[in-house]
Amino acid sequence: PKQMKKKIFVLVLLIMYFTITVIAQTDKGNWLLGGSAGFSSSKQGERKATSINFSPNAGYFFINNLAGGISFDLSNYKVKGSDGSTTDLSIGPFLRYYFLKLAQRAMLFGEGSFGFGSYKTTGTYGSTEKFTSWMLAAGPAFFLNEHTALELALYYNSLKYKGDSDALGTIGFLVGFQIHLNCKKNKAK
Repeated sequence: PKQMKKKIFVLVLLIMYFTITVIAQTDKGNWLLGGSAGFSSSKQGERKATSINFSPNAGYFFINNLAGGISFDLSNYKVKGSDGSTTDLSIGPFLRYYFLKLAQRAMLFGEGSFGFGSYKTTGTYGSTEKFTSWMLAAGPAFFLNEHTALELALYYNSLKYKGDSDALGTIGFLVGFQIHLNCKKNKAK
């Protein structure tokens, strides 16, 4: 627990450093760096599970308010009544669109992503397999300052393990931070 607290503290310091040195916008030509963490509850047939996940991402605004990029996802699942757990690791593209200004410092966003990955299960029936997934998420982004946003989102994720006939459908809630890097050069003369 102390090591985790130190890592979180260092991450917060890095975020604060970047927020002091950059300007955030959702304009064409800017970069998006951040991620989210979440907790969810799932059900596939009679099997119930809980999960914790961490998802860093990096993207680029191709047009105003629309960013595309790559995201990673690391998740840990625990099935109710099981002696082991499952760890998933995936990578894939995402698209994010900021579409409605809620207030001076808040906008709604929607995001879609697709992922390729593998999982490893520990316990009595340990195994390793591949999967594909897709996710849709939406929620408000609250700009804490000119370049950092706190985001809350509801999501639906569909995960299909190789060899399974049914996909694992998950509804959950994410909390994340995004840093908007303005990389355009000033052209004022």
